[in-house]
Amino acid sequence: MKTTLWPRRRVLIATAIIASTLVVVASCRTSDQPANAPALQRQTSVNDAAALGIGEMFTLPTLLALDGRTLEPADVFKDRRAVVIVMTSTGCPLSRKYGPRLAAIEREYTSPAKNVAFVYVNTVEAESDQHMREQAREYGFRGPYLPDRDRAGAATIGGRTTPVVFVVEGEARRGC
Repeated sequence: MKTTLWPRRRVLIATAIIASTLVVVASCRTSDQPANAPALQRQTSVNDAAALGIGEMFTLPTLLALDGRTLEPADVFKDRRAVVIVMTSTGCPLSRKYGPRLAAIEREYTSPAKNVAFVYVNTVEAESDQHMREQAREYGFRGPYLPDRDRAGAATIGGRTTPVVFVVEGEARRGC
């Protein structure tokens, strides 16, 4: 399959999405934090793309989706311009905050004209399949939702936190 380079505008949009998931507003608190808890710090870092593995080839393992389907990497990438892999969690406040926005982006980019697939991956061992189904239904996720309790998928792509979004080109190259 030929690697398709994304136009600059799409790369910038994807970069903005990723950047927005990494910035935590200082006033953001979860409901279970005590009132005297220290304020969260705003943290931004600039990293060399090569050091993060951007542009490297990788192979996703075969995973089992919540609906019982076996998800083969070849099927995910077949005839797609790109695949967006979203590392998510049902309990993470930022995953809950960005869930509706990610679902809206998915609706826009999975059109036949744009031909991008979305895959949601949950690596939290303690979260039940039922909670994951509820999250997918609540936000309107259409792509396959994969419990990755042994973190094989996350380790392959380099996901270390939630939410984080990876844009992967047709030949399974990390993008943005």
